[in-house]
Amino acid sequence: MTWVLSYIFFCPDCTWWPISDTSGSTLAMFGGEDSKRHLMDDLNILDLESLTWEAIETRYTSTAPTP
Repeated sequence: MTWVLSYIFFCPDCTWWPISDTSGSTLAMFGGEDSKRHLMDDLNILDLESLTWEAIETRYTSTAPTP
């Protein structure tokens, strides 16, 4: 086993209970709750080959729905 040190330039905030799915070599992560239990409506993509995150900018901004 070989360990490789990687520098992370972007990593999404700590998220509890996001919705996630994979397609090919990418993982998409949407929403969830932050550490203060506020609902989140962000979308982040993880490239599983390079292990780099990308924050996806959305055209419309709104708050997450409240229960």
